[in-house]
Amino acid sequence: MALVTNVVRDADKLDILRVMDEHLNGPGPYNPSVVLQQPDDPTIASPAIMQAVRDHRVAAYADLSCVNDFRLLLGTWFFDLHFASSRRKFLQNGHAQKLLRHLPDTAPQAPARDYLLGILDAAQRSQ
Repeated sequence: MALVTNVVRDADKLDILRVMDEHLNGPGPYNPSVVLQQPDDPTIASPAIMQAVRDHRVAAYADLSCVNDFRLLLGTWFFDLHFASSRRKFLQNGHAQKLLRHLPDTAPQAPARDYLLGILDAAQRSQ
């Protein structure tokens, strides 16, 4: 039963990344309900979300303070995938990287973004 649950869980994460990439990076404005009503304020950040990146663990929804934190949280899903094939797909489809790269360089999350992108790039090179 755990195997089936983990397969579905990984597949769900990969599908949600695609949807979030299309939604947040699309031509139109985003729907606040999709990002759990988080404000799109590039000046605020959650230290707990950035610490999760540094700790190589999945960030918690309860720690979100803005849309840019949400982008980082989605990137941390890489640390929680159960299968090598899921991690490969995560890297190959590029949705998380695109979500992260849309964080502005001036955002307080930029160092965590760069660190996480480095991890993802290194993982992709090692495949």
